This record gives sequence, C-alpha cells and structure tokens, in this order.
Amino acid sequence: MRFITEDDLRAVYKKHPFPSYETKAGERLTPGGRQFLNDRGVKIKDSVETAEPMDGTTHQAQDKASPIHGASYPLEEAIIRSVRARFLEAGASLLDMDVLAAREIFELERSLAGITQEMPDSGPPWASCTGITQENRDSQLEDCFEVTGFHVQSPRGREIALLHCLRCELRILSCTLPEDKKGTVNRIINRLSQIICQAFGGKTCQKKN
Repeated sequence: MRFITEDDLRAVYKKHPFPSYETKAGERLTPGGRQFLNDRGVKIKDSVETAEPMDGTTHQAQDKASPIHGASYPLEEAIIRSVRARFLEAGASLLDMDVLAAREIFELERSLAGITQEMPDSGPPWASCTGITQENRDSQLEDCFEVTGFHVQSPRGREIALLHCLRCELRILSCTLPEDKKGTVNRIINRLSQIICQAFGGKTCQKKN
C-alpha cells in the first residue's frame, strides 16, 4: 500500500493544478493529503480497491461522521464559511475606522466558527442594554431601527453599513440552521444591533418599543 501525502500532492499541484484526483489501486490518501485537496476544492475519486482508513473505521462510518464528503460542503457549512469570510473582510475595513469595533467583529467571527467546529458555545462578548438583555439575547429580535440612507450618511455611516450587511447575511444563514444552532446566530445578530446603535446614537438606545 502506498500512501499519498500532502507533500506529494502539493508538489504536483504547484506545477499543474487539477480539478479532481483519483487514487489508483494500492494507493491511499493520508488525512493530511485529503485535507489538502478539500481545502482547494479538488474532487476526490477514491479507487474501489482502496483499503479502509488507517483508524480502523469503515468508509461508511467515516462518511456518516464527517459533514464533508469529497470536496462538497453541505449548504449550511458553505454559507457559514461565506459569512465568516465577510466578517473578516468587514473587520479588516473597520481597522481604519474603529479598532475596538474591528476587534469585536473578529471575536464575533470566532463565535460563528464554533457552530461547525464543535467549540464550546461561550458566545460573543455581551453587555445588556434597554432593548436587548441576557434574557432575550438568544431570541430572534427585530432590528433596533431600520437602517436607511439617512443613517449611512451620518459620521459613522460606512461602519453602520458594514455592520448592517453582516446582520442581514446572518439572518439568511439562520434560515438554514436547525433550531439548536440558531441561538448563537441570534446572539451575534443582536450584538451587531447593539454596535450599530452605539455607532449611530452613542449611549442612547435606538430600539423601537
């Protein structure tokens, strides 16, 4: 049995990038090699004669245990990855406007990552306000106010627009999640609402009654 490692694949891919990879009879991808292909979206075609995994589990059990099969991600995970990327992009933009806000966006991105990485759900940093409290922070709440061109033209309008875009994308993500995962997303949405309020109204709570 020949094991194809990440280094083997990296050397070939560097010279000639390929959209798919098929193992030959008597070959097996190491875990690192398989992850290398997954990270680059390369479709993996395992040989029928490929031996069972080195950890002793069957392919059937391995498929059931992993949310990723080949190079295809479930819709839920694909959307989460996309939204996380948007958080990183927004955080990088905010570094030029408000370093503290940027830092919090990066922290929120890590909270979002915990949904698929089975990390403890500590949730985002939290401080209660008039409309959003410890009791309702995990609930689906309406936006504190409708963000319009009026708000985007304010002194911190660009920051408000970035945060509002993140909040909208999270609402789309929430529609794809099972109920047991929506609490974390709702908490991040509600925290963004608080940050938007602070950006527009300072210490005054803007949430509508």
